[in-house]
Amino acid sequence: MARNNSFINDTNLGEKQKEMTTGTKVAPRLSINIPESARAEVDALVEMSGRSITDLVRFGLSLVKVVLNEHKAGNKLIVTTHDGKPVKELIVPGF
Repeated sequence: MARNNSFINDTNLGEKQKEMTTGTKVAPRLSINIPESARAEVDALVEMSGRSITDLVRFGLSLVKVVLNEHKAGNKLIVTTHDGKPVKELIVPGF
């Protein structure tokens, strides 16, 4: 009898075991602890964007990378109107 391996999701299996069992590479999992208020904000962003939490985290990491690279280069982050008028400068504490 053929076994359908597409639903294997045993958290006790190591990543190599999952890859060998399912035939597909499994991305490492990341767990975070956040307060309820932050979780509510995440849920609101998921609803607003239509993206998954995973996609939002990836997007957020991409933004942090831009912030760090631009800060390192001595540049500022500016929000502008559609015609280029500066509206505000984004100040990121700690960077």
